Amino acid sequence: MNANRREWAEQVEIDIVNTLNGHNTNHLYVTKAVETLKAKFNIKSAEWIGNGDYHTKGDIKLLTTDGVKYIELKTSDKKTSGTTANPGQAFFGKLIEDTLSYTEWEKEDGVFQQRYNLVGNNNPISKGEYEKTLRTWRSNDATNPIFKKIQDITNAKKGEYIDYLLPKLNKQLEKINSILYCIKNGEHTIKRINEVLSSNKLPANDYFILVITQYKTDNPGVTLVDTYNTKYNITAIKKGGEQSMVFVDDTGTVVFRFAVNWKNICQGGATPCFSVFSK
Repeated sequence: MNANRREWAEQVEIDIVNTLNGHNTNHLYVTKAVETLKAKFNIKSAEWIGNGDYHTKGDIKLLTTDGVKYIELKTSDKKTSGTTANPGQAFFGKLIEDTLSYTEWEKEDGVFQQRYNLVGNNNPISKGEYEKTLRTWRSNDATNPIFKKIQDITNAKKGEYIDYLLPKLNKQLEKINSILYCIKNGEHTIKRINEVLSSNKLPANDYFILVITQYKTDNPGVTLVDTYNTKYNITAIKKGGEQSMVFVDDTGTVVFRFAVNWKNICQGGATPCFSVFSK
C-alpha cells in the first residue's frame, strides 16, 4: 500500500473509532460500519491501534462486555476487499523446514548482488546508498535504463523463487493449513504463528474482519467476517501467475494467493514481502 493510500485508510479507521466513541460523521460507509459493529458487539469503548504497524493484530481494538475484540478493516472502492496480510520476505524461510527466505534465495542465486553492482557501477555500496540512489531515480529519472533493469531482473526472478517454493510447500500441506488458519485469524507475524503452532492451540477467538466495499457510492457494502470456524484443507499449491502461487482446497477452489512484492521504492528497491489475498 502506498503512503497516500495508507494515510487515507488510517483516517477511515480513526473515523470509525471516533464515531464508536460518540462523535458524529458525515460518511455513510462509516455510519454503516459502526452500525454493523454495534449489532454484533456490546461496545464500551474503541481504540485505534493501526498506525501502519503490520505486527499489530487488527486496526481497531474494541472493549466489549464480552472482552477485547480486534477488528481488521479492509476498504475498497471496488467490490473486492484488498490484501489479507503482508508478511515479510522471511515468512516461509522461518516457518517451513529446509527452506530459504526470499532474500537468502536471491543472494544464493546472485540477483541480489547483481542489483547492487548495477547501481554502484561495480563499486561496493551500502544498503543506504543503494536505496537513496533508487529513490532519486524514481523521483527525477524514472526512465533511467538501470532503474528499469533493476525492476525487470527482479520481476523475472520472483517467479523462479515461487518455483523453488512449490515442491517444499506441497510436502508440508498439513502445516500450511495451520499457517493459513493463523493468517485468516489475524496472526500475521512469524513469531506469533510459531507460538500458535508450537502450543498446538487455536488462536484466540477475538479477531474479525470488517470489509467495506464501493465506499465511494451511495450504497457501500459493509460486512463483518468471523473467520474463527473457517478451516482449510489445501490439497495443492500451484503457480498462479509469473510472480505468485495459489492454494487450492479439496473442492478445487483457490482460497489463498501469495504474490512476491516489494513495498517500497520499486520492485528490487526495499522491503520485499508477500502480498496475501484470500477468499
